[in-house]
Amino acid sequence: MFLSLSLLAHKALYIRDHGTITVEENQNMGSLGNRLSYPPFICQYSKISMKLVDSEENAKECELPLIDLRGLFGEDKKEKMKCRKKIVDAASKWGFFQVLNHGISHELLCKMREEQVKIFELPFERKADGKLLNGSYRWGAPSATSVEQFSWSEAFHISLQKVPQNNCYGEELQSL
Repeated sequence: MFLSLSLLAHKALYIRDHGTITVEENQNMGSLGNRLSYPPFICQYSKISMKLVDSEENAKECELPLIDLRGLFGEDKKEKMKCRKKIVDAASKWGFFQVLNHGISHELLCKMREEQVKIFELPFERKADGKLLNGSYRWGAPSATSVEQFSWSEAFHISLQKVPQNNCYGEELQSL
């Protein structure tokens, strides 16, 4: 099994406490200035016939798997296999997971978070033009065919295997 390591900066879209975006809010987001720089979800998803339902009744809350990577670095072969199995299970079921004891310093994570916020606050048009971060910007679920498949999020996926020597990530990210 090949496991590729990548950095995924992700921003879920929460406008209100309940995490819903109405059609009216989405259409008006462009007029709110750079404060809100969300993708045009409603325009994309309106291609699919949607039955509007009360989001509170249908919302599911799920805990993402949390995996302690300490088991991978120890000498105990059973612990290594147990940790690997957790990774495979989480990746198969969820597609992603959270990790503990990964070895990345708190300081570096804070710096990365600061840069992530700067990038996500950019206007949608700038993020979507394909030149920013080598075209790694993603939003929504373009192949969605039903309401259950919608993804109300935006993300930058940066494969660490494809980071060029002279990258376009800017001085701030290069220094991290």
